[in-house]
Amino acid sequence: MSQVFTKSMARNIFYGGGMFFFLLFLVLTFDTINTLPKRDNRAAISPAVAQGKLLWEENNCLGCHTLLGEGAYFAPELGNIYTCPICLAVAAMWSFTVPRSCPGNCHCCMLA
Repeated sequence: MSQVFTKSMARNIFYGGGMFFFLLFLVLTFDTINTLPKRDNRAAISPAVAQGKLLWEENNCLGCHTLLGEGAYFAPELGNIYTCPICLAVAAMWSFTVPRSCPGNCHCCMLA
């Protein structure tokens, strides 16, 4: 390198890079704010869903259960309830959610 790297060059690179990434942050934030309402499902949230979320948070279900791998591992995984073919058939026939006692490794899953 024939040219010396001076303090002013380093300062200019620092300020230029900082300004570039700050502007990039603003653009991505603006894009996210404009895109999010198109992708979320706010219109389909019913009072039952809101009550279920409140119940989930009040009882700290993730303190014991896992949901798609997130949470504690003391109680059964709650994300794979509908993997059991028998439970899926029962839920489809009677149009209700699978009982709480069916964490994916229930007695009907062991029969299948």
